[in-house]
Amino acid sequence: MEALSVRPARMSDFEAYLDIQHVAWGNMAASEEQVRMRFDVHLEGILVAERGHEVVGTITLVRLASYDADRPLSWNEASGHGWCTSHVPDGPVVFVVDLSSKGGVKAGPCLIAAAVDFVSSAGAAALTWGGRMPGFAGYRSDHPEISVDEYLRLKRPDGRYLDWQVRMYSEVFPGVEVVRAVPDYFDDPESENCGVMLRIPNAGFRARSVPVSASRTQL
Repeated sequence: MEALSVRPARMSDFEAYLDIQHVAWGNMAASEEQVRMRFDVHLEGILVAERGHEVVGTITLVRLASYDADRPLSWNEASGHGWCTSHVPDGPVVFVVDLSSKGGVKAGPCLIAAAVDFVSSAGAAALTWGGRMPGFAGYRSDHPEISVDEYLRLKRPDGRYLDWQVRMYSEVFPGVEVVRAVPDYFDDPESENCGVMLRIPNAGFRARSVPVSASRTQL
């Protein structure tokens, strides 16, 4: 099987991007109009994973002026409701709007690695994104007293995160930090609509003239 490679998207990747959206997300996929806006607003922030000459995965990035971990944004707020209108050129925080792949293709690690390279080359402070906690609703049905913050920090006897997807984030993506739980992050019943904020800092970042809140708490 051919290895995956990642490259910047081109306008000619529009249909492939749209197809992957429908395969990955079904009725939750970005609309054709939203995808067109993403391509228009920040084409350089869209990366595609290829196997051979077939596009099998995509990641969509925007830059934000700041992201205060004490007052975290929801996915809708950070992504402009999926339209990427939140993009601020030269913003110090790079936010993952979307990470998608065709069924059975594990493109996430190579796309996140490419996004980290994007952050470094752009001179941004960090890559940040929100993930799911799909074990939360089931666990809470048996432990109704537990908060989302308490659940996020639960560990197995071997010291690994209890939630299987948080465990995957922490172990598959080198350098990732599990920052905090975010209530009302996005529509996801299995996570009780909560997200987990993740970040990979750019170790080479040197603060410029950015908002104080960003320099203190950016993700």
